[in-house]
Amino acid sequence: MSKVAIRPFRHEVDGVLFGLVIETFKGTEHVELYPNNLGFYEPWDSLYDT
Repeated sequence: MSKVAIRPFRHEVDGVLFGLVIETFKGTEHVELYPNNLGFYEPWDSLYDT
């Protein structure tokens, strides 16, 4: 299986956040895609949580 690397970023335009932001939920680190609010958890296999 190939490894997937991500690069978090955040940029705000007219008060709207765009980015791939590292967050913690219930003790588990994940990345959140804004402004869509899609949460991605390891393993990075393209599945997401809304």
